[in-house]
Amino acid sequence: AARDSAGLRGLCRMAGTGPLHHHRPGRGPGAARLADVDLSPEPHRTPRRLAILAEGHFTPHDGKTARGVIRYGRDVIVAVIDASRAPGNVREDMGEGYDIPIVASLEEALPRRPDALLIGIAPTGGRLPDSWRAAILLAIEHGLDVLSGLHTMLGDDPEFAAAARARGTALVDYRRPPEGATT
Repeated sequence: AARDSAGLRGLCRMAGTGPLHHHRPGRGPGAARLADVDLSPEPHRTPRRLAILAEGHFTPHDGKTARGVIRYGRDVIVAVIDASRAPGNVREDMGEGYDIPIVASLEEALPRRPDALLIGIAPTGGRLPDSWRAAILLAIEHGLDVLSGLHTMLGDDPEFAAAARARGTALVDYRRPPEGATT
């Protein structure tokens, strides 16, 4: 069954992408496929356990994606990764209802058992910072799906695609248009 990402519906709406598309490398022609997404108020799935990568950018402006998912998402946030703010806690600037640790690395987040890594920033130009490649590859190595709303399509990156295919994890590019869509 396709895994929906109802906790990231706000990200999808902010990005203006409509239905979500998952890229599982190696699934035949046109590997991106439309996910069966339940957009009802009560999705029938187990929430994901997200670690949010926001290295150096967990701020109100740059960290809009991370903060939107924390504030409005339904998934469990196990940690925010930002060495410039670690050790810390999200409640320090988002309020008492947000008791989420800020850790310095994915390695520090892993004992909290995330099942996905969310790219939690919207940098100028929507490009993936080169310095994050190692963290994404480590997440894949540990069996985490990687969720991204960046303009850079993680599923089109040969290194990420090969690693995800070998490990059986998903690269979810929320900005990937549906197959056959025209603009």
